[in-house]
Amino acid sequence: MKASFAFLIWVMFSLLGTGCKTDTFWDTHRYFETDKIEYSIGDTMHLTINIEIDEEKVIRVYENLQNIEISFALVNSELNVLNEEWSIDSGETLPMSKIENIKIAPKAPFVRTVLGVIRSQNDSILLEFPELNLDVKYSKKRLRRDSLRIHGFCRPINPDLSDSLEDYFDPKDIKINVNQ
Repeated sequence: MKASFAFLIWVMFSLLGTGCKTDTFWDTHRYFETDKIEYSIGDTMHLTINIEIDEEKVIRVYENLQNIEISFALVNSELNVLNEEWSIDSGETLPMSKIENIKIAPKAPFVRTVLGVIRSQNDSILLEFPELNLDVKYSKKRLRRDSLRIHGFCRPINPDLSDSLEDYFDPKDIKINVNQ
């Protein structure tokens, strides 16, 4: 009887250990790069997502980047404007897709570029990122004085119970020239 109970406990812990795979973005450095600092209407933005690490690790990412959330906000330090008119994030606009297990290492970071087109629409500027199913709109009036800050967050697919969920990207500021 004791042997079968011990065996049952061992099976339960084995299933927990193998069936509940967790993942995190701990110990990674996350940042964005853009091909320009200032964009004009009609430009295509090359937004590059970078995740680096000092030691080899496997990260899990949805094929369509659903768990790498990208959003935008207005900033202007001279006028004390900080993250106003925050946009929806791309994680809310994309469906679940296939999970990729990606091995990253010091000389092999995760790097992926998404393209966004900057368009004029009446009194607004529209940033369209088709791959992320994300459209962001800001008034030309605000963009004449304010910059856009690109924010990001890596959401673990199955976070560890102790994960602090503070896997933010270093923000990146860009300017859009609307005076054309």
